[in-house]
Amino acid sequence: MLERLALVLLASFSTCAAAPPTATAPAPAAARIPVGKAVPLKGRVSKGITEIRYARPTSGEAIAKPTEKGSVLSELPRQEPVVVQWPFGTHPFRTKKGRPLAATLELGEALKTDAGSSVELMLSDRSTIVLGAETILEVSRFEGKEKERGVTLKLVQGRIHVTIPVPVEKIGQFAVETPNAVINHRGLRGIATGQPVEFFAATDPMTGRESRTQVLCTHGQLSIETFKITAHGVAYPNTHVLNPSDLFDASGPHGLGLSTHVSAIAPKSLPAEVARFGVLR
Repeated sequence: MLERLALVLLASFSTCAAAPPTATAPAPAAARIPVGKAVPLKGRVSKGITEIRYARPTSGEAIAKPTEKGSVLSELPRQEPVVVQWPFGTHPFRTKKGRPLAATLELGEALKTDAGSSVELMLSDRSTIVLGAETILEVSRFEGKEKERGVTLKLVQGRIHVTIPVPVEKIGQFAVETPNAVINHRGLRGIATGQPVEFFAATDPMTGRESRTQVLCTHGQLSIETFKITAHGVAYPNTHVLNPSDLFDASGPHGLGLSTHVSAIAPKSLPAEVARFGVLR
């Protein structure tokens, strides 16, 4: 009897020991959040995952050393705040009879146009952005609903035409970040809202560590924030308000707008100024 019991226990132990381990459930894939449709207008356009980081100083941060005279900065920030690696992965646009079809753009993806190319991005909040040639634009934030939504686009280089038919209110914000400026359409925390907004923006790399940003407001109001440096090398924010026909121009190292200027464009000169951005359909 004891021998039979021992054999049963031994057989049970052997079966358990030989059982394969329970398979570990695969990690859930990251949520894919569609934000709009991209429609190529002409030329070669690609979309995919990239990496865009903007490092900006904080108010009161000492980021440079003054000279003995205390008026000219001898050392600008050594960091390289704009990092773009393209592509981590690209997804070609499907074609029909040789013509590219609209593609869904997801949160965190970027669009890139080649020379002589353009694409129209239609966001789900009814805003539209037309990208001109040799432009890189990423949708890095898209949250909330209607007039309290929060949208952030990152423009690394190139030219865009932005139309916002549904203005933001209260805590809402629609922002376009460039290497040395932040273009804002805000709710109650910023300037007056309540009307649609239209503007053109362009950013061009002057050197490996410097850029120039230009913004032309054609409807509504915008606020633009840059950072400047005192004679003692301390950073402080500098905000400009743009009304229709105002042209903003800033240049300097990434993260800073050391040289800024706002000018009012005469009505007769406005069409030529708009055409200079080169992003009309």
